[in-house]
Amino acid sequence: MPDGTLVSILMPVRNCDKFLVEALDSCINQSHHNLEILVYNDASDDRTAAILDRYEADNDRIHVEHGTSRRGAPWAWNHMAEYANGSVIAWMAGDDINDSRRIELQLHALENNVIQACTCSLTMIDEKGKPTAIGKSRPYLPPTPSLMVYQKTFMKIGPLDTEMEYAHDIDWFIRAMKASIGWGAIEDPLYYYRTHPGQVSVAHKKEQKAQGDIIRSRHSNG
Repeated sequence: MPDGTLVSILMPVRNCDKFLVEALDSCINQSHHNLEILVYNDASDDRTAAILDRYEADNDRIHVEHGTSRRGAPWAWNHMAEYANGSVIAWMAGDDINDSRRIELQLHALENNVIQACTCSLTMIDEKGKPTAIGKSRPYLPPTPSLMVYQKTFMKIGPLDTEMEYAHDIDWFIRAMKASIGWGAIEDPLYYYRTHPGQVSVAHKKEQKAQGDIIRSRHSNG
């Protein structure tokens, strides 16, 4: 039986069959073994479902739910966070890669400091996985893909805004900052963030900026 805190990795995916195997393998091969890997397939129409079914059959830590209609990543994260069994949840994207010690080191930071959430720095990689830059982590600020937070804290801050599909993380981080939760930022780059033409921040760059502006205005006036 694995020792230590149960961590739930939450991974919403849609049409990412090109990168999904690497993402799943990087979750399975963590140095911290007490994990459940929750994956919500947001009505993909490529080979994503077949890959997920194969991995779920081979690994009892992976639990897959297939959506029949598109709901969006923030809805999927809210949904998985609600029924996660772990006291700690970690965000993960289906086109990114974890360092093998990501969960262990973030969990250590979480449990050995008076904090409720933490992020880590990123290694930016291109479509083929080649490193291109380092994105440094700072409290309450992106990079958001590496978020680890106590499940109770996530629920206390409140769910992601599903109407702000392309900037939901900005809204949640601002709310977390206003709530003054303890936040840690690990300087080590433990998360490989992939940039490619199909990713949300590229394919929906205009929508993301527009929604980000709405969110910042909302909070500055609130």
